[in-house]
Amino acid sequence: ELDTSIWKRMDSDYWYNEEVQSYTPNDTNSFIQDSALHLVAYEQNRGVRNYTSARLETRYKMSFRYGRIEAGLQTSTGSGYWPAFWMMPVEDEYGEWPNSGEIDIMEYFGSQSSIM
Repeated sequence: ELDTSIWKRMDSDYWYNEEVQSYTPNDTNSFIQDSALHLVAYEQNRGVRNYTSARLETRYKMSFRYGRIEAGLQTSTGSGYWPAFWMMPVEDEYGEWPNSGEIDIMEYFGSQSSIM
C-alpha cells in the first residue's frame, strides 16, 4: 500500500505542459505491486480530459538535505507519454516555479527515441 505519510496523490484537472490527462488520487492510477511503485495512465473520461494518470509528491511530508535516493525507472513509449522524476525545493524561496529551481533526474518524451 502506498505510504501516505510520505506520498501525496495529486487530484488535479490542471493542464500541466499541455498534457491531456487528469491526475487522480485513485489507487488504480498509482499503487504498490511486487515492492514497486506503479504509475499507470488509462484512456478514461474524467471531466474535460480523456485520460487519467497519477502524480505524486512528498512536499511537506518528507525532505532532506543529504542522502541518497535510488530509483529504477521503466517508462512506456508512444505518442503522448511524458513521464518524469524530479526534485523541487520544499520552500519557494525565490518565488514560484521555476524561480526556486528544479532538478530533473529523468524526463522522457515517449515519442522520442532517447532519454533526455
